[in-house]
Amino acid sequence: MQVLILTPDIYTRGGIARYSATLAGALATLIGPANVDVLPLLGIAGGREELPPCRVFNPIATRLSAAAKFRFAGKALRLGLRRYDLVIATHIGLSPVAGMLRALYRTPFWLVCHGSEAWGPFPADVRWAARRADLLLPVSRFTAEALALVNGVPESKMRVLYNAIPEDFARRLAAAGGGNGEAAAWGRGERRILSVGTVSQESAYKGYDTVIRALPEVLRAFPNARYVVVGKGDDIARLKRLARYTGVAERVEFAENVPDAELAALYRSCEVFALPSRTMPPNGKGWQGEGFGRVYVEAALAGKPVVGSTGGGAAEAVVHGKTGLLVQPESIAGVAGSLVRLLGDAELSTRMGREGQRWARRHFTVPALAGSLDALLAPYRSRVRPMTAGRRFLEELYRVWKHSDARTSLAYASRAMKSVPEIIRTRSLACVDEAMSGRRCRFRPFDGTMVDLDGSYFSGAREIYCRGVYFALPGFDIGREDVCVDLGANAGVFTTLAARRGKKVIAVEAQSEFLPLIRQNLLRNHCLDKASVELGLIGSTTGKLSDPGERKNCSHWGREAPVRSLPEVLGRHNVRRVDFLKVDIEGSEFGLLEGDCGWLDMVGRVAMEVHCQFGDANHLCARLQNHGFRVWLVDNHQTVVNRLNESSGYLFARRAG
Repeated sequence: MQVLILTPDIYTRGGIARYSATLAGALATLIGPANVDVLPLLGIAGGREELPPCRVFNPIATRLSAAAKFRFAGKALRLGLRRYDLVIATHIGLSPVAGMLRALYRTPFWLVCHGSEAWGPFPADVRWAARRADLLLPVSRFTAEALALVNGVPESKMRVLYNAIPEDFARRLAAAGGGNGEAAAWGRGERRILSVGTVSQESAYKGYDTVIRALPEVLRAFPNARYVVVGKGDDIARLKRLARYTGVAERVEFAENVPDAELAALYRSCEVFALPSRTMPPNGKGWQGEGFGRVYVEAALAGKPVVGSTGGGAAEAVVHGKTGLLVQPESIAGVAGSLVRLLGDAELSTRMGREGQRWARRHFTVPALAGSLDALLAPYRSRVRPMTAGRRFLEELYRVWKHSDARTSLAYASRAMKSVPEIIRTRSLACVDEAMSGRRCRFRPFDGTMVDLDGSYFSGAREIYCRGVYFALPGFDIGREDVCVDLGANAGVFTTLAARRGKKVIAVEAQSEFLPLIRQNLLRNHCLDKASVELGLIGSTTGKLSDPGERKNCSHWGREAPVRSLPEVLGRHNVRRVDFLKVDIEGSEFGLLEGDCGWLDMVGRVAMEVHCQFGDANHLCARLQNHGFRVWLVDNHQTVVNRLNESSGYLFARRAG
């Protein structure tokens, strides 16, 4: 099945952006990265260090405006033509767009409801959309109760779907050691109290001011205590004035731009996490408060006790007396007393930290989120209709149109129309590919990259450039600075693209008659200087060419290919890194990954055609996973699967982290 996520943002480190990214990642683990698309309204493309493993479209704008909303709706409606099986809107402001997709294409949709924006009466357009949603997904029981009370949403239409912490950040939080600046032991060095969140006037409810007002009493018990607030916003100046007025300015520190690695270290180095967030009723601007409070969970994953609030959804992120202490958010004495208690009782704090870490791992990690999503998706999987032969034919024509120039696509469509009886008889477009022989064809595999080939190579070009069999998953395109290796180069269709698009490519082919064709295609595209081409057989112990007789038959056009190892080839060309390794060597891929595979340490991504008659694809997966790769198997319909059940398919591997 295919899912489209509509989100305000996926690039920043805000709560909704992180929620959307984690949701997309969890869905990708369930239905495959190629089946999850994300359309963000705002952001800067490339503004996030690590996007989820799925297709993320460029954001519509960098700032909110009526024009940006209009363009976002238009883009979403165009994407709706792809007939997604499910749409998920991660903010109520985008629900009218999801509602339009439901009305036009009958696409079911879910609506995620976070915090204060969902606690008041819905505007008319959101109310219209919410009635048409299959499910509303509040992020806490508090938000679910508000939806039922204020907007009359029936309980049967809601499922609480808690936040989850991204896997990479969760690993950093739980890593051994405290990172830079951690106190070496209890009672020695600074006793750090930490808060994390947006520090804006709109977020004044978070309770930083309450902690500052409680700090004098804490300092009387622990003069070496320090309060660190991580976050940026327009309320820092007010809080600094408050700290000066309270007499604790020297013990309060603000850190505005903290990358994730340093933030995780700050979590690990603190002794107590505190955020006594208030839930505030409408004041002309609507409700204010925490819908859930993921920062409490982040602190728990770092093994730290938490001082949280009894108000709003924040109370669900802390188990009072077990993972931390809940206080009345307006009570300065209550906040001060809880901080003094935790700073003064190492045994209690350690016990709460350990229990909090176990609890957070059980309920608020990506595997936990994926388990909840898996149950919710079950009814939708049974509705997915297999693609018919006619629809697959039209899809192939669309791909040719999308990835070639006008003359090429029109010529192909014309020949396809003339060949309909043959296409129906053979259930293949091979006859159309052959009819393009002798014609100049221009392809656009990636934006900004054109490749010029003779039509005699159309079949390979359609497979690699139009269907994108080696680029089927997000993150597997060719970058401008990429060094590529093409094992099984054939006539050089992939090699030519890698030379046009990347920095350098090494092509290895076992059949000597193809070598001049590779050079001819490189020369035709003015990129011969960026490629090295050599004759060689790699992985000779398995596959079609492991038979000496077959090897001799394949060399009757010229000399027999010498047997080579990949480290030998890389060493001869002085290659110290391989950004993209493409493999199509007729079963020799199993020999390639036999024995010592230390050379994999210099490889970033692998896209490999697997010929299952020569071995088990899962064995290849295990070998790559042992060398630190994340691995996906993709069938010939470009669907991520757990096992290849056909004679061939594809393996994609990318270095983890």
